[in-house]
Amino acid sequence: MASIKAIICRVREEEYALDVNQVLSIERIQNIRPLPHTEAYMAGIMQLRGSVIPVVDLKIWLGFEQSEDGNEDQKRIVVTESNGKRLGVIVDAATDVIDIKDELIQTVEMQQGAQEVNHVANLDGRLILMLNIPNLIGQLDISVFANAETA
Repeated sequence: MASIKAIICRVREEEYALDVNQVLSIERIQNIRPLPHTEAYMAGIMQLRGSVIPVVDLKIWLGFEQSEDGNEDQKRIVVTESNGKRLGVIVDAATDVIDIKDELIQTVEMQQGAQEVNHVANLDGRLILMLNIPNLIGQLDISVFANAETA
């Protein structure tokens, strides 16, 4: 029986799963330098072990209202990698690592956009949206990655 090992992250009250094979590390919020003239979801760039990594605020990217919820200590940056491109993703919390059996994963067909979420895991009524990191990175302005790599 095949399964996917996933890191469970929370954005607002929603749970998202990230394939552990695409996660390099989970970091506390640290010095993020804002980039001028970028979209609101681009938190900026950060330096991590000698690399400069673009950072996206997943809450804004997903269209949630930006508001302070008082849980700043739980916020994390999940550093991901796909096709040689690294991306930091700010989440409200990284809560768990679980195995999700393939038969519990269903495809979600969205009419527009939403390529970053195209599967959901149904764990005893607990619906966990599966975040597709390659699609998320593919939707971002590629020039952000070019600038970060040369900085």
